[in-house]
Amino acid sequence: MLSILLLTQTLSGSYPVVALPSDRNQPITIQSDKALRDEKTGLTVYAGNVKITQGTLLITADNISLLNNERGLYKVVAKGKPARYRQRPALDKPMIEAEGNTIEYHADTQVLHLIENASLNQDGTVMQGSKINYDIQKQLVTASGDTGNGKTTQTETAKQIVIVIPPNTIASPAAKNTEENNQEFEPTSSVPIKEKAD
Repeated sequence: MLSILLLTQTLSGSYPVVALPSDRNQPITIQSDKALRDEKTGLTVYAGNVKITQGTLLITADNISLLNNERGLYKVVAKGKPARYRQRPALDKPMIEAEGNTIEYHADTQVLHLIENASLNQDGTVMQGSKINYDIQKQLVTASGDTGNGKTTQTETAKQIVIVIPPNTIASPAAKNTEENNQEFEPTSSVPIKEKAD
């Protein structure tokens, strides 16, 4: 297995920024069976059991391509069955876990594309579809299914997007506050009611 510790300017300046601020200050470690670097085109390809780590960031895939230009890294393409991505966006946030047969990260727009057999898990809510786009800056997720002719039959249901929301996240904070407030105002003792004498 080939293990490479990259501290080069081509990667460290503009690697995925969905991360904790501390992640960006961590070294990037790339492990793979093979590596190819084309200095003329700015393309680096890692193949065979590829694993990229940087702080809480973990990407695993069969192969990963890093594309660089004069400004640094602008695109990462990970392919696998599936390729996987995991990272903690902030200290008070749970891990984001994503997978797809292809994962593309565009550094200029800070958008993560999950393509074919895509899934995204955020705080227990799981979204699945043919394609999922995650805009990191806007924290916006869009998904699409693939029903071919646009008509959905029972056999094509698997091609639609599927969202699974755990029950503990369905109640809104306002509803929870109302329940708590109602409990606070329940009477703790009873006052006898005097009956009017005839």
